Amino acid sequence: MKVPVWDEVLRLTHWAVVLLLGLCWFSAEQGEMAWHQTFAYLLLAVLLTRLSWGLYRSGTARLRTLF
Repeated sequence: MKVPVWDEVLRLTHWAVVLLLGLCWFSAEQGEMAWHQTFAYLLLAVLLTRLSWGLYRSGTARLRTLF
């Protein structure tokens, strides 16, 4: 029996941060600054989504449960 601890949005944002950080690093190493900027803006959007999800969502997604 699987017990859900985090909802799908939390899992998606956490893995998106991992992926986008890797892509930001790789694009900077390759000198592709246009892609690097695009990935950085996407990362900012994901982080803002996670922050708003943590402020307004109930349950284990709330940031208040961390403190």
